[in-house]
Amino acid sequence: MSDKQKFIDAASLKSKKVLVCGLQRSGMDAADFLIKNGAVLTVSDIKKPEELKEQIARLEKLSKEIRFELGFHSQETFASQDLIVLSPAVACDSPFVLHALSRGVKVVSEVEFASWFARAPYAAITGTNGKTTTTTLVYEILKNSRLFDKVYIGGNIGIAFAGFADSLTLRDVAVLEISSFQMEFAETFAPRVSALLNVTEDHLNRHHDMKTYLEMKMRVFQNQKSSDFAVLNNDDPLVIAERGRIKSRCYTFSVNADPRADVFAKDGYLHIKTAGGGLEKVIKTSQIGIIGTHNLSNAAAAAAMCHYAFGVEPQLIAETLKNFKGVHHRLELVAEINGVAFYNDSKATNEDSARVALRSFTRPVLLIAGGSDKGSDFSSLASEVLKSSVKKVYVIGQVREKIIEALARKGFSNAESLCGLEECVEKAFSEAAPGDAVLLSPACASLDMFKNYEHRGEVFIEQVARLKN
Repeated sequence: MSDKQKFIDAASLKSKKVLVCGLQRSGMDAADFLIKNGAVLTVSDIKKPEELKEQIARLEKLSKEIRFELGFHSQETFASQDLIVLSPAVACDSPFVLHALSRGVKVVSEVEFASWFARAPYAAITGTNGKTTTTTLVYEILKNSRLFDKVYIGGNIGIAFAGFADSLTLRDVAVLEISSFQMEFAETFAPRVSALLNVTEDHLNRHHDMKTYLEMKMRVFQNQKSSDFAVLNNDDPLVIAERGRIKSRCYTFSVNADPRADVFAKDGYLHIKTAGGGLEKVIKTSQIGIIGTHNLSNAAAAAAMCHYAFGVEPQLIAETLKNFKGVHHRLELVAEINGVAFYNDSKATNEDSARVALRSFTRPVLLIAGGSDKGSDFSSLASEVLKSSVKKVYVIGQVREKIIEALARKGFSNAESLCGLEECVEKAFSEAAPGDAVLLSPACASLDMFKNYEHRGEVFIEQVARLKN
């Protein structure tokens, strides 16, 4: 397979030796695709077989010919492949990956691999925060536009790209949430429209520095042609500074009443510059179904992508923005018990996302935070807590002492370290007063205690349901 080849016939995979590394959602979907198309498949995961019973059972139903390498990786296995497909959790500087590359083995990310077989346009949304909401909004707008036979959504949410790429026809479209991890081995990935929503410090345990992290984000634009589209956040200095590097047609959005942007909020309305050079009011900002300045920014980004890249009319965009009520695990009101509201913001996996959540509240907040360590020092979270309506912070997980120390340095002492999420919910409820909000907004990844942020959110919801019942 050529380094720059696209739209490969899946039949070319027959009898090729392919290794899928990492057996979570994207790895499983890639393995499924490879089995269906006759590849000689090896799957490798550092987790032990007893931790992967469900995945093993699913794969063995599809084929008895798969070679399993579980609980360890071996350089010999990695070096003996024609192709290696990496799941996002596998770092590009893994010694096994580096060894395979040194032996001339082609290594690609799952989204890169899937893009070879996609015969329809696709949109890609990346950024530190807001990806899921914006991706879902673009999906809903395109679905409601009826411009395509079928609209798919996936990537970093829902179904992996490999799970549906070969089902796409020329009359379909796909909307993909893309993480920086997925871009580490992306060579020909070329969306019809790409959006970079924002860039703040995150995943430095993986990318080591902000320069590398930003570079991974910018890869969603690197293979676009001049006929493709880019959408950038005009309010983010780090993002807009990269505009000169982009070859595709570039459009910007702003929530700061900046008329230089192509989509901007001003005087209580979301405005859009139309193809004919006019300016049109899309919707009253108060009518948008999701609240907060961050969600207004997400709505503006989605409007820009759908209008400029796909020609969706402003009035249809407005209808979707009005009816859209947000995504699961993102500032989601779970229940109100005895006047205490419980909000699930489990998708807040970094400091900046948690800070945005805190700015959405004026009522007193009891915050549940903490999780696995991604290299943050939590000073920005602590500063936000000090400025916000937070009464108390309950912390769990690997970084709980780091968070408590960061809060103390800023002069906030009402923080308590607890063993688990269930204990946090019970303790917060016992100490809350009517009118308070209990907010799960961890500012951390979840992998020290949960399968993923969705699992963490579901545990929170279950615990709230127990209190209610």
